[in-house]
Amino acid sequence: MLADCTQDVEDRALFGIALLCLILSSGSSHQAGAQTRPQSNLSAEIEGRQTAKSESTDVIHDPRMLRVGTNNFPIDYRVTGRLIWRNSKGALRLQFENSSKAFRLKYPSPELQKCNLGDLVELSGHDITTPLMKAQTIRLIERWDGTQLSCQPAFTEDKGALWRYVEYTAVVREVLQKGPYCRLHVGNRAIVVTEAPMADKQLDSLLGSRVRVCGTSFIDTSQGESNTPTLMYIGVLDPEIQIEIVSEKPSRLPVQKNKLTLTDQTVDFVSRRYIAIGGHGISSAMSHHLKQGDIVRVDARDLDPDERTATSIWLKVTASSEPSQPETISSSKVPDQDLLHHLVNVKGTVQYCFATERSIELTLSDRKRTYVVDMPFPDERRQVDQYTRGALVSATGVVRSISAGPGEAMKLGLDVASSSDLIIAETPMQLRTWLVKSVLAAVVMTGLLLAAWYWALRRQVRRKTAQLSTSTSRMIAASSAVRDGLLIFDADSRVSFVSDKVYSTLGVSIPVGNSEGNSRRCLEQLVCETDSFTQNWNTVFRNPLNTFESEFSLRDSGRRVFAYSAPVYDEAGRPDGRIWTFEDITQRRKLEDETLRTRKLGAIGRLAGGVAHDFNNLLQVIGSNLELMQHSEVADWAESKESPLGIATAAIKRGADLTHQLLTFAKTSRVNIAPTDVNQLLEETSRMLDRTIGDHIRLSVSLATDLPFAEIDPGQLQQVVVNMCLNSVEAIGLNDGFIRIATRKADHKQIGSSVLIRIEDDGCGMSPEVLSHVFEPFFTTKQIDKGTGLGLSTAFGAIEQMNGRIECSSVHEQGTSFKIYLPTSDDAVCVPAPISSPQVYNTASTTSRRILVVDDDARVLGSVNQLLMSMGHEVICAGGGAEAMSTLNDEPVDLVILDLSMPEMTGWEVLQQIREKHSQLKVIVCSGYTDDASEMVASDIEPDAFLNKPFHLQQLSSALESVSDETAA
Repeated sequence: MLADCTQDVEDRALFGIALLCLILSSGSSHQAGAQTRPQSNLSAEIEGRQTAKSESTDVIHDPRMLRVGTNNFPIDYRVTGRLIWRNSKGALRLQFENSSKAFRLKYPSPELQKCNLGDLVELSGHDITTPLMKAQTIRLIERWDGTQLSCQPAFTEDKGALWRYVEYTAVVREVLQKGPYCRLHVGNRAIVVTEAPMADKQLDSLLGSRVRVCGTSFIDTSQGESNTPTLMYIGVLDPEIQIEIVSEKPSRLPVQKNKLTLTDQTVDFVSRRYIAIGGHGISSAMSHHLKQGDIVRVDARDLDPDERTATSIWLKVTASSEPSQPETISSSKVPDQDLLHHLVNVKGTVQYCFATERSIELTLSDRKRTYVVDMPFPDERRQVDQYTRGALVSATGVVRSISAGPGEAMKLGLDVASSSDLIIAETPMQLRTWLVKSVLAAVVMTGLLLAAWYWALRRQVRRKTAQLSTSTSRMIAASSAVRDGLLIFDADSRVSFVSDKVYSTLGVSIPVGNSEGNSRRCLEQLVCETDSFTQNWNTVFRNPLNTFESEFSLRDSGRRVFAYSAPVYDEAGRPDGRIWTFEDITQRRKLEDETLRTRKLGAIGRLAGGVAHDFNNLLQVIGSNLELMQHSEVADWAESKESPLGIATAAIKRGADLTHQLLTFAKTSRVNIAPTDVNQLLEETSRMLDRTIGDHIRLSVSLATDLPFAEIDPGQLQQVVVNMCLNSVEAIGLNDGFIRIATRKADHKQIGSSVLIRIEDDGCGMSPEVLSHVFEPFFTTKQIDKGTGLGLSTAFGAIEQMNGRIECSSVHEQGTSFKIYLPTSDDAVCVPAPISSPQVYNTASTTSRRILVVDDDARVLGSVNQLLMSMGHEVICAGGGAEAMSTLNDEPVDLVILDLSMPEMTGWEVLQQIREKHSQLKVIVCSGYTDDASEMVASDIEPDAFLNKPFHLQQLSSALESVSDETAA
């Protein structure tokens, strides 16, 4: 309240000065009335204040609402918290759940003295929210049960926690007992203040011990030096509870032989660093708690007899007296008089004056001696200007040092407590009256103008400061609310803000003011992908407009972190910094992986069940018909397709087709990618579909004229389109409907420039549940024996093998739409032959060959042997790769039929040795898993022909003829 009143008086004074300046400059005093506010505006302001005051009559119970600057009018409050600090003058501090606040009882209350540490109290009052609020009443709710109060470290990264219940552990280096208070100098950064006096024996037991102190922190920055850490005070209410000796055997401060003990001595001089008592200089951290004239008991160590200095470990004020008058040194004093650490008064003429931010050093001379005076910087800057060269000065202080060289005058160093101990007796020159008046008038006018300018500028600074404080508070609140760690760089690429969650997410502390290079080096030590992270980081900072997002893993914890960076713009839209966010996505990635794994397992289970069901049916058909063949005459079944042999043969073909669909779904079927004109392919396909879909369904084809070529397998794509159109026919059923096929150019986010094929129908459509499983294998809504559920999954696998993408959308009872995205090509176009009936090959061979068949399955060897012998060839069988190479070395052969999947020695290894040792020998490879063939083609060792298992007699004859054609060519 006093600060607010002082501020108001200062503002009024500045306004009056500015008004006076305008009156003097204009020469007409009657215009001063124009500066007052209109009566209507004044009435509106008074009415607004009354309204605001009436709206603030509600009692505030939430301590978070008691914030500085949030209210301009008194509020009623009633809050409950635990007492963590009080004093005899009525000041107290309450700790709430996440904060604390200071109060002062309007009148010193006996109830406050009855409250102890940790007691739960209720405080009520009516006051403006200032740092120290006034309270009317205090009521004890419950006594503290002795459990440990929640506290935090007193210092974090050399920063002190202000007005918090803290703990600090260090060695007690010095003790001061003064009146009702006791002070302990703990460590190098804290002084503990206890309200209750402690006995000398108890204080003596603490001296030199390592103690843990719990109490309320308040920071004093006025007494600390610029190169020393912040000095913190920790208030203690109950020393027995809040001061605990940590070490089992207290480590006493070493007391050397040179020990100094002074009893009931008067303090002659007090500075920030030491006190002077009886001609001794005693350094003490408690010096600023003493005053000149105190009578003390002192125990000190490390006494230097020559310098007569020591370090205090015990101070106790026993009484007080009037300060002694200093001794005045005159020229009649002998130069070798012992004056070290005595309070003296000297006079001399100023020779030099050196001023710093904290102190002033004056060099005085009285012809025989030189005095170097060290004093604090005065409260008013204008006092320094009086210490001009030649001024006669009287200084009162303590002698810090005495030195004298051969042939030189004695030189004394003096410490002066304040500027009041330095009196200017004479000035070196006197100005004339008219000059003084002229200068004074000019200074007054300049001062008035500057005051008016300063008043206006201060108003602007206050407004901007309030806006900046609000923005900063909002930014801090927002950074605490979000889950991400927040790191903000300014326009100079230095860290301007770091949220607490950066450390919890990354496990590293990045200080404010750190450069982007140092910050990058801190993060490089954490991530596994160091090279990629460094490259992306440098790329982002080279261009201020870049945005960036990536994931990386942490080395120590293995967690996954998502990083995002974007520029920050100023009001003019120019880049003014950069923001980085870091989010721990470890749990999210685990959940996504588990969900994907569950879906894969479900699809594999459905796939295995469907395969087992279909193959069991096929095996049942084959087995049943083969048993019929064993008990029937050859003439009964050899001529008809409906005979057992024909049925078994059809079942085998169906099993081969099913295997081919499974391989396509598994992305292992062999595809022949070539640049293709998709429009021409769809025209060929539509002509075939027109004859099969029925008259009640209208097929329309809309083809883009500027469509580029696509890198696809024409046969696979033709099968996919036919399969989808047949699905549309079944979805339409017997109703009238349409199927629309359209093409156009498109851009896909994954494959880039692409050809888009869109197939739409107005059939029954699909529900969202059915749509989510549409591409899964063996998922079908058709009746039993009406479909296998591999159609769309096979189409999905075929499109994926061609590096394309397929998407499906459907609305129940409205229709379905498929989008197929295919990669484009600029090469020459390839048009496939239209779908036609399979050709019939001539199985009779005109040339008999000596053929080596290599397979590890004896049944396959037997069946292939029978087929080749029926064609008139001579066959040699080998059950493995080693046996095949031995046969080739011993016997001449014309051709090798080689299986790729064999144990011990694979078909790839056999083919490699054949190419090395028998380079002219023709080789036909066969396998039931076509990735083997892809591996062969990918290498430089290619076979002459390839057969997919199972193969028929016509396919075998065709492969033999192709090899014969190559030989003839």
